[in-house]
Amino acid sequence: MLTSATKVPRSSAITTDICVIGSGPAGLSLALEFQDRKQSVCMLEGGERDPNAEAQALYDLETDRLPISPKSRLRVLGGAGKSWKGLWKPHDVIDFAARPWVPDAGWPISRALLEPYYERAAKRFGAPQAADYPASGALDSPQLATSPLFRLADEDLDLAKKYQTVLEQSKNIMVYLGANVVRLHAEGNGVHAAHVEVKTLGGNAFAVAARRYVLACGGIENARLLLHSRVGNENVGCYYQDHPKGVAGTLTTAKPVKWPAYWGIRSGRWWMKAGLRLSDAVQEREQILNSFVTLEPDVEGLARWVTKLFKSAPKVIKIKVRNYLEQAPIRNNRVTLSSKTDKFGNPLAKVSWSLSDLDKKTMITFHQILHDEFSRRGIGKLQSSLLSGDGSFPKLSDASHHMGTTRMGSDPMTSVVDVNCKLHGVGNVFVTGSSVFPTSGYANPNATIVALAIRLADYLKVA
Repeated sequence: MLTSATKVPRSSAITTDICVIGSGPAGLSLALEFQDRKQSVCMLEGGERDPNAEAQALYDLETDRLPISPKSRLRVLGGAGKSWKGLWKPHDVIDFAARPWVPDAGWPISRALLEPYYERAAKRFGAPQAADYPASGALDSPQLATSPLFRLADEDLDLAKKYQTVLEQSKNIMVYLGANVVRLHAEGNGVHAAHVEVKTLGGNAFAVAARRYVLACGGIENARLLLHSRVGNENVGCYYQDHPKGVAGTLTTAKPVKWPAYWGIRSGRWWMKAGLRLSDAVQEREQILNSFVTLEPDVEGLARWVTKLFKSAPKVIKIKVRNYLEQAPIRNNRVTLSSKTDKFGNPLAKVSWSLSDLDKKTMITFHQILHDEFSRRGIGKLQSSLLSGDGSFPKLSDASHHMGTTRMGSDPMTSVVDVNCKLHGVGNVFVTGSSVFPTSGYANPNATIVALAIRLADYLKVA
């Protein structure tokens, strides 16, 4: 059932089996796994069916060093699913590995363990399965590997819209809109959550008491709520990661080239765009991160030919090289609480993050290898400020992928949640979404977000 939090009697207490805070791809994917089951689910969403400025202002934040796009977070039913571009890609095997050259790398689970959940996530979103991914590309070599991203069909992007009727008619899933969780209250020296405190912008207030709580508010807000509520260990908010992106070079080819898979092609019911990454062996040899570049034809009238992309791809000589950088998990890249507050008097989030030496080394080395590969193979010449040797570095922006602030791990000294996404030391609070990623890879996070949410749902069904 979908209803407004304004209809809940003031100062009352709702009881439920599972309380999910946030209705983005993570929260909705988890909640929908309980449809028609015996467990009751209460989902609390601070926004309404459509975005509005007053609710959105509760997501204001402070940043220093690198910026955060204000469009990257939406307080609305469906969360970031209302704005994401639908790029879908599971993380690579190496992303889960304990790479000795990457500080604090390594997931407590493997890509193989997540494989069945990736398949279920793809079915939920109408996304491609493993068999739909091409095995190779025209630019492959022992050093370079082609890696595809798929854009989902428009009707599959917004999970709230896609499953609206299911939610409206559900007997065991209750979704409250305009329900802003202002604090998570714990008892017993913080080892058990007793209830969450909920307020509406109109002045209503009530509580929700659950057997288990699932935070699904995103990579920044999950940390903000835990920090403000003083729940969780000292690692909450640390290890913030994004995918810094930007054009970092131009490839001038020796002759006009037509690489449709790298420009973008129709693949089944999806649009697919391939890019390039360095092979696992090269990453280990060079002691660098798992990053990614896309190739963008630099032609006049780009917007005109993009609309005709599926009929013909242009031949070009100049190609922009755009980076999507995996960031090393650095403890001091973090979310803390600001001295500024929102309408409810809660501190805003403050995000402090910058590029590490390993991040910069990765981009420089990647471009050196691209330059040498393109030259050796007679493809053309890559020009980039990263190759000048004078310390120049391109201007990068965030990719709206907020990750790592409640990272998963076996050791409470370096992580926030355990292998089942339960807070270390707290018996009934779980976290889902990209905030639990120990490392970020380069892939858009949604496939892994949804896979982890479904895996957590399975755990909660029997725990």
